Amino acid sequence: MLLKRAFGVAALLLLLLASSSCNFDKDITIELPPHVSNLAVECYLEPNQPPKLLLTETRSYFDSPEQPFINNATIRLYANGQLTPLPFAPVLDTSNKKVFNYSLLSPLSSDTNIQYRLEIDDTAGRKAVAMAQMLPAAVIDSVYWRFRDADSMAYIVTVIKAPQKVGGSYYRVLLNRNKTTGGAIRDYLADDALYPNGKVPVVSDYRYKRGDTLIVRVLHIERSYYDFLQSAKSASQLAGNPFAQPAPVRTNIRGGFGIFTAFIPTERRYIIR
Repeated sequence: MLLKRAFGVAALLLLLLASSSCNFDKDITIELPPHVSNLAVECYLEPNQPPKLLLTETRSYFDSPEQPFINNATIRLYANGQLTPLPFAPVLDTSNKKVFNYSLLSPLSSDTNIQYRLEIDDTAGRKAVAMAQMLPAAVIDSVYWRFRDADSMAYIVTVIKAPQKVGGSYYRVLLNRNKTTGGAIRDYLADDALYPNGKVPVVSDYRYKRGDTLIVRVLHIERSYYDFLQSAKSASQLAGNPFAQPAPVRTNIRGGFGIFTAFIPTERRYIIR
């Protein structure tokens, strides 16, 4: 029996040595189709805030990494059919760490009955169209926190009061600590279809301590914006993983990529004690 095992081990070693001496390297040439650049749009409408829009174009994976701004396009924003041109006017949004290359000084109305339409034409002949509506503001039912026994850090629970009709309402919850500049430190999405009792809880991780100023912002968002955020998060998580299925980012821009949406933020501030 020992002789058979020794023979088997020897045979396995010979096989491994033989295979290691073989050259498995082989150059493979893959012809990639030429990249076609499309318009990339990012536009958010908030009540009593001037509209801001970022217009760039998609780039090939092998292109240089600089931001491909498009600064010579014609932007038309319609509010219930009334035209407002959006000129080239760069603006820096420090609260969300974003740069926009088209903007207005005059703020928008907070009327939720307004249908917005965006039309874009650039000098290359490309066109993009999108629609959006400002939904009623989210209602925050309650906000509370709980501390762990092990240390001084607490988690946050934000409870949103959803409409009576279950399903079809989507929310984005942004949490900040002490300041709103620099973007949210935590960003969560919620769908009321999972909570038939009309209360939608959103639970954070343990990141808050006594004395912190907790800033909670809740957005009642359209399904298209919810899908955009979900798919963008999935695509970001899969980036660089050679074994993952591609996760395309969902868009509501016809003739391009990105997002055009409107929302009314509901904000609350608390001192954690």
